[in-house]
Amino acid sequence: EKLPSKWTLIFLLSAKNNLFMEQLNVIREIYSVGSSDNVNFVIILDGIGGDKFSDLMEKPHIFFAKRKSDFLTDTHVYILDKEKANLTHKKDLKSMLDFVIEKFPADNYGFFYKGHGGPGETDLAKGIFDTKMGHVDPAWSEEEIENQFRNNQPGWHFEGFCEYPAVQPNSKNKKPVLLIYSKENRGSLSYADLAEVLEDVFKGKLGFCCMDCCWGQQIENP
Repeated sequence: EKLPSKWTLIFLLSAKNNLFMEQLNVIREIYSVGSSDNVNFVIILDGIGGDKFSDLMEKPHIFFAKRKSDFLTDTHVYILDKEKANLTHKKDLKSMLDFVIEKFPADNYGFFYKGHGGPGETDLAKGIFDTKMGHVDPAWSEEEIENQFRNNQPGWHFEGFCEYPAVQPNSKNKKPVLLIYSKENRGSLSYADLAEVLEDVFKGKLGFCCMDCCWGQQIENP
């Protein structure tokens, strides 16, 4: 039986939006530090397929950032592989966190939520997502890019775009962007519900909670 570490730090990352590439960079930063005998770094990713990644990425995944490993070549330690799995459901989020504390026991736990957030709610997603590549003039503003692609997929909502690393130069000198569309993306996990899940799972052993999002620490939120 594995002895508890001093800390298990859990990062819940909302990436079914235009933060997708930023969240991948965050994950790579976490991996660059890596876990130790005293501290476990555990990532819960709510992601999308994102062009070069597997469609399985659209289901909630758990990754363990081992020392001297790389996220892009690593494999998940757990996937919530069931129909319509999503982290806006308290029972699904609880099952992910229960797995973490069973697999990575510790004397203390820390929890980070990183995403856009909103008034009273997270931005974890539950819809159907589609991604595609687009190429734009490097001089275009964010508004010009959104206006160009907002209505390009009838019946779908344009979630936004994120800049994509260019794999190879192209003859038109265009900048690649990853376009993100969704449908039936309704419902959310409120901060109050998130707090209820955290209290239920950690039972007083949660040392701290950090809401790294636009609305998470607003006084208007419970």
